[in-house]
Parts: sequence; structure tokens; C-alpha cells
Amino acid sequence: MIIKFFAYIRDYTHTKETKMDQCETLEELLKKLCHKYGKKFEDKIFENNNLSAEIIILVNGRHIEHCEGIHTKLKQEDVISIFPVVAGG
Repeated sequence: MIIKFFAYIRDYTHTKETKMDQCETLEELLKKLCHKYGKKFEDKIFENNNLSAEIIILVNGRHIEHCEGIHTKLKQEDVISIFPVVAGG
């Protein structure tokens, strides 16, 4: 599967995208990514063992809130996009 990183999330990963082997769920994938990219990345993704409100995750262009959230099942051909919440004025 392909994982794409956007905006300041790239500061923690030092890449625009990466490939990962099959993960059963989004939660499993995120934990592997946290292990790979470290504490600063993990602190942006998780807050008190829950998905951070500062992150938007899409699976094949579909927001995970419209799927099964962090328990969304994944397939090897999926594209996961991780964005920070953007505010403007």
C-alpha cells in the first residue's frame, strides 16, 4: 500500500510518500508508521491513545469517518493519505 504525507506531516517523515506491506487495519498501519517515524510523528497522529483531532486520514480518497474509523480494513492496493487539519483566516 502507498501512504502519502501532506503539509507539515512531511517534516516528521522526511518524505512525501512511502510503501508498506499489508496491514489488516488502519490502526495497525498507523502503529507501524509511528514505530518507523518516531515520537514526534506519533504525537501528531495519536492523542491519549486515540486518533488526534489534528489529523485527517483518507483511504482511497474517502475520509475514515465514513468508513470504520481507525478500525477501517485495508487492502494491499489501498492509498492512504495523511493530512494535518488546516485552519485559515
